[in-house]
Amino acid sequence: MIFRLILFTCCMLSVSLYAQDEHVKEYVIEAYPRWYGNNNYTIQGNIGINKTTDDISRVRYYLKPSFTYGLNKNWATHGGMGFYHSEYEVIEDSYELRPFLGLSHFSQFNDKWVMSSYFRAEERYIFSLPEKEKKETLRLRLRLQTAYHFTPSSQKNNWHRATLGIEGFKSYTNDTDIDIYSYETRVILGIERNLNEKNKIRFELAWKYLGNPTQVSGSDINTVYFKIQYYPIWGKLLNNILSQGEVNE
Repeated sequence: MIFRLILFTCCMLSVSLYAQDEHVKEYVIEAYPRWYGNNNYTIQGNIGINKTTDDISRVRYYLKPSFTYGLNKNWATHGGMGFYHSEYEVIEDSYELRPFLGLSHFSQFNDKWVMSSYFRAEERYIFSLPEKEKKETLRLRLRLQTAYHFTPSSQKNNWHRATLGIEGFKSYTNDTDIDIYSYETRVILGIERNLNEKNKIRFELAWKYLGNPTQVSGSDINTVYFKIQYYPIWGKLLNNILSQGEVNE
């Protein structure tokens, strides 16, 4: 019953928001393979395509390999590098490098409810083609997320959990052309389905605001996006302390 209510709410919000032309729409298809090593580390990476339907109509291809080390069952450190290539219809193409470091925390209140937080600092090096003009930006991001589990993660072919999160971004740059991105907030609603013991799929609907988290109630939605993620998993899942408290990049 709870799952049906959440799914119905997602559908209604998606239809109503996507019908409004003033919002930028983003569509994302992504694979998130993850390999679990012995005891306390994982190697993973996002591979995806991002499509926007605004005035500049961008298609972005990206790859983000990363490494997670579990300090214990609650704390973990993260590090990686993002590679991006963006193709535009009306402006020059660009590519981007994003090295990042992060720290996450995971808390389990009971068998159903969990809470996680994730702080990350990343440098963004943006190169415009063909002139190879370079822009640098330091971006800080903080995500708070809660999740409700419908079924155990080991149960096959079932809706596994729903998530609700808020994520704030703060950018520092000397380039006045990208000052509009100084603050950004995202509100994210997700639902996951287990396919089998080591594979799942996630559907995500998000709203973006050009403002900090305290301004969400008074800000206009700038972007609405829908994401589909596929999670293939390998390695020693049962022996790894990150198997229950893994935080996605």
